[in-house]
Amino acid sequence: MTQMPLPFEHQPEYLSPDFIIASSNAVAYQGIMDYESWPEKRMILLGDKGCGKTHLTHIWAEVSGAQMVPHSVHWPVPSELAQSKAWFIDDISLWTHRSKTLFHYINYANEYSIPLLLTAQEMPHFSIPDLRSRLDSMHKLWIYKPDQSLLKAVILKQLSDRSLQIKPEVLDYLGNHIERNFSKVYSLVDAIDHMAMREKKGVTLPLIKKILQN
Repeated sequence: MTQMPLPFEHQPEYLSPDFIIASSNAVAYQGIMDYESWPEKRMILLGDKGCGKTHLTHIWAEVSGAQMVPHSVHWPVPSELAQSKAWFIDDISLWTHRSKTLFHYINYANEYSIPLLLTAQEMPHFSIPDLRSRLDSMHKLWIYKPDQSLLKAVILKQLSDRSLQIKPEVLDYLGNHIERNFSKVYSLVDAIDHMAMREKKGVTLPLIKKILQN
């Protein structure tokens, strides 16, 4: 009987030891970890989707005790957020229609010296001039697209987490044929895991080619 994979995907845990530092993210990592030196205790982290912003933000939240300010939050500040040591707001492009609320939270963090980390793929346009000015004045860090060596290291780690082994030549093939995007890597490893389980095979080159063709 063919073993069917369970109908859910492996969810990344965003643990600090799993964050692989490379040339594409080293400056951002050091800058985020040195948050006590941020000018005015504020920072914006920029980078393409799937570059590792969420992972790095979760690491910072663990270190700093930061709490996420959700997109659905209202004003004034809820008591649980007011008591938090630090805040992060993920993907500020989601706030373009709630720009006044975002502006209030940035000002509140500034007034009460709450460390604040914002993330975005790129800087969105906001209609409030004072908000645009405030964001423009904030220091920024970038995570760039991962190089091939980093992609291969992440693939190897993700497969290892699933107790899957891969030969160096197969890993090299993957590194040469996958988009430089961590979201794509996670989706690919999920597909490898499911197909290897379904077909009861190891991570072979034919299996990889079959997945990449789909």
